[in-house]
Amino acid sequence: MTSEVYQKVQVWVFSSGFEQVLLLKRLANLGSYWQPVTGKVEEGETLEVAALRELAEETGIRADRVISAAFHFSFVGRWGPAKEHVFFAEIEGAQESKILLDPTEHVEYQWYDSNEALGMMYYESNVLALAEILNKRNYRETAKKL
Repeated sequence: MTSEVYQKVQVWVFSSGFEQVLLLKRLANLGSYWQPVTGKVEEGETLEVAALRELAEETGIRADRVISAAFHFSFVGRWGPAKEHVFFAEIEGAQESKILLDPTEHVEYQWYDSNEALGMMYYESNVLALAEILNKRNYRETAKKL
């Protein structure tokens, strides 16, 4: 017997220059922890379309595109086995944007220093995903200077 593997997305929102990252705080009955935008891929959606939709639903931010971090992880969640694909978006002027939280999921949002955000995560997979994005970005920035 094989179980369906649910496809999910995780979206990290960065201010210009990757200086700040947006974190959302879950409702108390959902764990009251900080996390990036996350959500399930709906039937017929591509991963990128799901990431853009979840970003708009959970924050009100309507981005033109998200970038795949070329990183994913698997876990068993409340719906069964899942595979979560990581994306990010660098949004110019994001910190001035009005964030419209989904009141059924989140109670608060905060912009954090990207490195500080690593210590805010509840799930190790979130730490690994954020570290992967920051490491790849730092590598690219260093390569540009050579």
